[in-house]
Amino acid sequence: TFRVSDRIKTGNGILDIQIGTNSVVRIGKNTAFLLTKLFEENGTVKVNLNLNEGSALAKVVKKMEKGSEFKITTPTKTAGVRGTQFMVQEGQDSTSKSESEKIPDGIFVKEGEVTVKAAYSQRQISVKAGEELITAQKKIQAQMLDSFMKEKLRILETLNVLQEENYKLLQEQYRKNQELLKK
Repeated sequence: TFRVSDRIKTGNGILDIQIGTNSVVRIGKNTAFLLTKLFEENGTVKVNLNLNEGSALAKVVKKMEKGSEFKITTPTKTAGVRGTQFMVQEGQDSTSKSESEKIPDGIFVKEGEVTVKAAYSQRQISVKAGEELITAQKKIQAQMLDSFMKEKLRILETLNVLQEENYKLLQEQYRKNQELLKK
């Protein structure tokens, strides 16, 4: 179980994090991030991950309740969603050996819509399903996903969110474990 202000850094492996009953985030290889907000109560979820470098794939399986927020913030951009599948890349992609297969800094949307605010612009832009925003180019304009990134985003099909009853069982077990540790 992660808590707010936990810092996580992956090396040669990946990490899948279940967040509430609606979403899962896959943290890629050689990625560093900080969990800055994690709140869940009565269907409202507030999540903010600060991605310092590396990649994160997020899958939010159903539209979040009003008042909920799900954000991934990097040094150069902020991506906010309510129900979608997308990828954020920040900094050098060290997972691909060849230069032609490196993923550029940007937001890549498989399904739904992501609202993006780049650090170098006052304007927010909506990046829709099948689109990408390459923030390394310092322009604030979405474009169609290229075939390479469409193929990369297929990995989102393998990310599965725990069913609500299983998630609640894990939450209850965690609570019981915390009580035992206090004794």
